[in-house]
Amino acid sequence: MNTLQLVYLTLIFLAASGVVFGLIGLFTPSETQERLKAIAGGSVADPSATGGDWQKRIVKLTKPVARLAVPDEGWEASGLRTRFMNAGLRNPSAPGLFFATKALLTFVIPGLFMLYAGIRTVPFGANAVMFGLLFLATLGYYLPNVILSRIIALRQRDLFEAFPDAMHL
Repeated sequence: MNTLQLVYLTLIFLAASGVVFGLIGLFTPSETQERLKAIAGGSVADPSATGGDWQKRIVKLTKPVARLAVPDEGWEASGLRTRFMNAGLRNPSAPGLFFATKALLTFVIPGLFMLYAGIRTVPFGANAVMFGLLFLATLGYYLPNVILSRIIALRQRDLFEAFPDAMHL
């Protein structure tokens, strides 16, 4: 490996890590911690006030992108809303961020590949490159669904493991 390849791999790693840590930071159940602090302090917390200023800025910036994938009607009765509830994501901005992430990853992951392929000659034919771009776009579109499913599975496992202790109390 030469230095240029290491730089590209490092940039791709940093971009992917940033996306993953950003999603983790956005979808952590901080509302529960805020509610517990409000109960312990005796004051009533505003549920919309949870989260920092940076989260509000991200929501504001991703709102135009989220419109590309947000369903127009029937959100209240949709199965995806139930999945958000099962994952513990009750923040009103969570669906917008979810759909914005889907729309952005659909273009960012193939864009990184095109950047890499444009700078470095790819030993594949044009059809293989187009198939790769299509595959990466599909991966970027379905990756947030996989992460949401994983969050749901972890939360269900935590509830299942904590249930006997709650019953014992």
